[in-house]
Amino acid sequence: MGAREIGAALERSAKQEMLSDTSAPGPDAVTAICRQSMFWTPERQAPSAWTEHVPFAFWLIDVLRPATIVELGTHAGVSYSAMCQAVKALGLPARCFAIDTWKGDEHAGFYSEEVYRDFAAFHDPRYGAFSRLVRSTFDEALPHFEDGSIDLLHIDGLQVYEAVRHDFFSWLPKLTPNAIVILHGINVRERRSGVFQLWQEISVGKPHFAFLHGHGLGVLALGRDYPRPLQCLFDAACEGSLASSIRAVFAHLGRAAAFLGERAELNALRDEKVRLLGDVERMRAESDAALTRERRAAAWRDSLLRAELLEADRDRRRLQSALNHLNPALADLHASQAETLPQNAQELEHVVAALYTSRSWQMTAPLRWLGNLLRGSRTPPAPLARGQRSPEELRQLIAAIYASRSWRLARPLRFISRRLGAARSRRKASRGHSKSGANDKDSRIQSKSYNESNLSGFVADFGQKPKVRGTAFFP
Repeated sequence: MGAREIGAALERSAKQEMLSDTSAPGPDAVTAICRQSMFWTPERQAPSAWTEHVPFAFWLIDVLRPATIVELGTHAGVSYSAMCQAVKALGLPARCFAIDTWKGDEHAGFYSEEVYRDFAAFHDPRYGAFSRLVRSTFDEALPHFEDGSIDLLHIDGLQVYEAVRHDFFSWLPKLTPNAIVILHGINVRERRSGVFQLWQEISVGKPHFAFLHGHGLGVLALGRDYPRPLQCLFDAACEGSLASSIRAVFAHLGRAAAFLGERAELNALRDEKVRLLGDVERMRAESDAALTRERRAAAWRDSLLRAELLEADRDRRRLQSALNHLNPALADLHASQAETLPQNAQELEHVVAALYTSRSWQMTAPLRWLGNLLRGSRTPPAPLARGQRSPEELRQLIAAIYASRSWRLARPLRFISRRLGAARSRRKASRGHSKSGANDKDSRIQSKSYNESNLSGFVADFGQKPKVRGTAFFP
């Protein structure tokens, strides 16, 4: 059931109640109070305690027909939009002003700029032709209005007693003799609210009517000359049963308007839910697509890795096969090198002596001394005397010398020495044998060169022998 159907049912119920009451006014008073504007559907839907008074705002503009409307404290604009909607629907030549800083206060709470932007976006295209939103304090806007120029004043600012009393008496000179003042919050006693106290003070001796629902709404008349529907409303304040019926009608209409607002909020939440579900579905689809792409990329990378692993395995097998073929050749090479060594101890002793007296061994003596010093041995162990070493021990000693760092470090020196010796031999051979006795000397030189070349060749051949453990004397 819509707001119009609810209102029509309430209207019939209220008429029957008022007609059945012997103390209530006659049918003419009921007809004067009940108007079609009470059942309009509000255009502005926003969370507000004022929503339950929107039907009365429609009715008040309809019966009062004010020329200038001022509202002090607008917030989300529910009450002000209701009055502007009625002005537009009735085609009244009225001017409307909403005065607020749109920053909030200690009762309404402080809020962001989004509240003003939202209301301005709703207000300007609908009511901008006759209405204006004034962003200022109440006192700052006061000088911009002439005395006796406002027909309807709505006060809904800070509800502390001192503040609301200041607002009322500051703007009182700006009102016309028959102006109407409405105050919201006259039925609130908590949070230092003082509107009810001010209402008790200013309503004494003046026509007024008080609604108790929706935090309470007080309607105060400053004069005595008003349209008949409004006069009937003020007269009903003294009639208990009629006042209760009027309050019940507007309270039910207000709850219907609040229900429409709640339904609008639910519809907005539903739309938001649909939008969020759509976003979730879109994000899930994008995630699934990204996951599919990632899986394809991972499969491609896996295939590449598998291909590389297969190629590496094939290379390993080729190298292993080549190594298997090289091992016998290496064994044969070691055997052939071992066969080139002399077999008797005397010849091996000559080889050892030649190694000890070589320039390579003598030039690297400081390195061996330093190595022994770092290992904690200042003097090397004395080698065995001639004739006390077996051929096998001599072979191990020769292998240890060739495997030592000293012999390896002196390898460049031996290479240079061989090159220099070969160059000297070529120069001497090219000079000829012009001097006497040169043949004998050349023979000695050639014999010595031959012996050194034989030793160098032997050393080069044996230089690849493996290290022999237990020879700490040779670093």
